[in-house]
Amino acid sequence: MGGRSVDRVNIGACPCFIHNLVLRVRNPNPFDALKQHEVFSEGGSSGFRVSNPDNVVTNNAVADCQGFGYWLGFPATPWGPNHFVAMRPDRLPFGTFNDNSTHSTGAEGLMLDYVEVDNAGNVAPARYISTTDELDPEFPFDTIQRFDVSRVVIWKSGRGGLWDYSTWPNYSGIVSADNVGRFFAGAGEDGVIEHSLAIGDSLNSATPRPEPFVEPLGGTEIPTAFATFQGAFDIRENLVVNFPLVADVRSGVFATDDYYLHPVEMGLTRSTANFLLDSHPGYRSRAEQEHFALAGAVFDPEGLWGPAGQFIVYDEPFFTHGLPVSSIPPGEGTGGVSVPGPFYGIMNFVINNQSPPDHPLMALQATRLDPDSLAPIGTWTVNEAVEEWFLSPYRHFAAHGSGLYLIEFARSPMPTDLSLGFENMLKPEDTLVIGIQLSGAVTPEVYVEAYDRTRPYNALGSFQALRESSGETWWQDKPNNRVWVKLRGGFWEFWDNTGEHAVPTNDELLYEKTTLHLNTD
Repeated sequence: MGGRSVDRVNIGACPCFIHNLVLRVRNPNPFDALKQHEVFSEGGSSGFRVSNPDNVVTNNAVADCQGFGYWLGFPATPWGPNHFVAMRPDRLPFGTFNDNSTHSTGAEGLMLDYVEVDNAGNVAPARYISTTDELDPEFPFDTIQRFDVSRVVIWKSGRGGLWDYSTWPNYSGIVSADNVGRFFAGAGEDGVIEHSLAIGDSLNSATPRPEPFVEPLGGTEIPTAFATFQGAFDIRENLVVNFPLVADVRSGVFATDDYYLHPVEMGLTRSTANFLLDSHPGYRSRAEQEHFALAGAVFDPEGLWGPAGQFIVYDEPFFTHGLPVSSIPPGEGTGGVSVPGPFYGIMNFVINNQSPPDHPLMALQATRLDPDSLAPIGTWTVNEAVEEWFLSPYRHFAAHGSGLYLIEFARSPMPTDLSLGFENMLKPEDTLVIGIQLSGAVTPEVYVEAYDRTRPYNALGSFQALRESSGETWWQDKPNNRVWVKLRGGFWEFWDNTGEHAVPTNDELLYEKTTLHLNTD
């Protein structure tokens, strides 16, 4: 085949696409495009464009396409003549997709995202969720079901190998080689990538890689095996070959430039038993703008970067003060060092009941203080948010359990009411002393909350008494507009452990987020 994509929305019985060959697909002149998604800027003409998941797509081969190799874009409604059919392609059960191959494409080899949003064919990102009743899942979310994509071969793709934006996908037996950029990437949820092979440069690499797209976040085209889906995928028992470190640039096996959801990234707990051959575990990236933050500490359970069970942090006193520091081979250009924990995450700041509470937009400055002299050791600063930029809400910091920290909000009104979240404090022996800017003209009620369970903290009469306490305590320094709190872990508990409702997600169990309130209402 040649020309435009195999492109249709399928209604009724499950159709089959088996043993097809698609070659040399080119984008039309924009004025000649039948649908907007055929235009290069919207994705381009692809080998297969499947708009209904209930298909059998197996044993097909695609090559030399300007767009994607396989484009699985399942919209919320059919478009065109079928627009008024009462069905939800984005919630239908997944059919069969296995034993397919694709190479030499201008964009990703396999794309599961970007769906039509109108009859003109404009597209937008949208999550696919396979459900048993073909409707949006509702609490307790027991209609969601897993789906499988297996034995797909992707090589020499111009914008990464595979991109996923779905819930509960299982990817197994994938072979991805000689691509540009990230070989496995996306924004999926609780997915699995296992028993797969990623090769940065194979024996076939003498043939030039395709011309890449410009990546939207200013990233690099240097091969990286796994963007980690913000730590939300189990990446296990894969073979990863020839992903070396390129100094000071995103490279290696794990891309760490999508670790923005949590201040302490624990997701590698879910990535186990991968075999790295002639590969570096990954460059420790920094946020490319100063108005959002990446995780300050990344847990290294298997010791890929340094000693097992330690944390990969930036080589700054804010993170390393008083700790034994292990360099990461080869020692230069890695972006970080390894230190022992524990590290806890401080996040989701809300001052003066600002709205919406999950989108804090103020400037944040955390200062680590010497525990004896209270002199500053180092600072962590996040600038004011850029309005309507999707990463702006992610302003947080990682705090070491041995540290003492002061939190301030530069150029913001003096807080008279405040809440913040803290994570990774799983046990009662996990404690942390923090000072929080709060007006001395008010006296707060201090308590913690998780799943509508609350517990008050006890007021003490001095800073020294607070530090010597076992936690769940607070002291107010009214002249200096500060409240000091000794946080204590172990309070979090899933709201219903009877088994009658949905169990916590993996992320909930990893982080056990709790909210601290300084409430003056």
